[in-house]
Amino acid sequence: MILLLISSLLVTDPGGEPIPGAWVGWGGLWRGCSDSLGVYAPTGEEDETITIHATGFRDWSGSPRTGTVILQPVPVSSGGVILVSAVRSSFRKAVPSLVMLGTRELGSLSRTGFRGLTLWSPGVAAREYGGAMPVVSLSSRGADPGLTRWMVDGRPVDTGRDGLPAGLADPWVFGALEVARGGSVAVGGGAAGILNFRTEAPESPWRAAAGGDHRGGARLCYSGTTALGRLGLVVKRSVGAESSRAYSVTGVMSGAGWGVMAAGAAGEVESPDWTVSTDGTRSQGQLESWGTVGPVFLRGGAGGMAYDSTVPDSISDRHTDFGVDGETGFSLGILSVRTGIGWRGLASSATGNRRRFSPWTAAGLERTGALRASLWFRG
Repeated sequence: MILLLISSLLVTDPGGEPIPGAWVGWGGLWRGCSDSLGVYAPTGEEDETITIHATGFRDWSGSPRTGTVILQPVPVSSGGVILVSAVRSSFRKAVPSLVMLGTRELGSLSRTGFRGLTLWSPGVAAREYGGAMPVVSLSSRGADPGLTRWMVDGRPVDTGRDGLPAGLADPWVFGALEVARGGSVAVGGGAAGILNFRTEAPESPWRAAAGGDHRGGARLCYSGTTALGRLGLVVKRSVGAESSRAYSVTGVMSGAGWGVMAAGAAGEVESPDWTVSTDGTRSQGQLESWGTVGPVFLRGGAGGMAYDSTVPDSISDRHTDFGVDGETGFSLGILSVRTGIGWRGLASSATGNRRRFSPWTAAGLERTGALRASLWFRG
């Protein structure tokens, strides 16, 4: 692949002036953009053919043979409206080490599991064990899996139940996934890694999928626009390596500044190879909602998990949790301030009942130009 041989790609106009903010994409999505000096740094994940777009210039498509791409200017009519349907990264400035996955990659993760995430995002170690009802463990750059944050549209949906994300939500229902390797105080509270699922825009075309696998698994998937908003739905039957069976459903409804996600799964558990066999079953579910009321963003969610087995031991575990958060913010020149409050609770047959009330404030100084610098603190 030619682009892999180029350490940086300079985007200019015919006079040699750099073009900052030129979008670079492939596979139907914009994946990154040139910096303030007009330079785009290839990630090594580009297709053979890429497309470069900048307002006021003709789109360029091809495989770069040198380290420079020259865009030709075209007139833009006054008062014209330019529609962009691509999903752009919301974390790029705060967490530069980031990979953007589109619907094609999310469809692959839905079929094969999160183990495939390592192929697109080196530095992220993904493990799944438990058969048809797997436990997903993600570690970013060798950090503890508990330091990986799960988010939807930039808002946390991870839970206190062993760090499991929202009810084994199927990735197919989302339009994109931002995988941030490394943390940021501004985003994620200093987490070692972030998985931010992005809901699809209402104007995106509808899509559907159906399929199965050699073990007997099957799935039906749909995403389209309704009178209420964008709807994504997946119904799945999973079969593990030792013939365990599980059933799951994931639904997401979202609109401008709001969303609701519900996910649930139930089925049989398989023991990892290094432990004794079990006849365990597990069920879990999660309901999340988020939205904006004036300058205030609100989020609330609740869920639970149940595990039962008689072999090798008689176990009956129950866990439920809830979380309510609100935040607001303002900017004054280069100063940005956000403040919020959260209330979370966990009721567990294994660890007992816990409650946590946590006010917080995050502030940052940013200046964007030929040299961009930022300073953030959170407390």
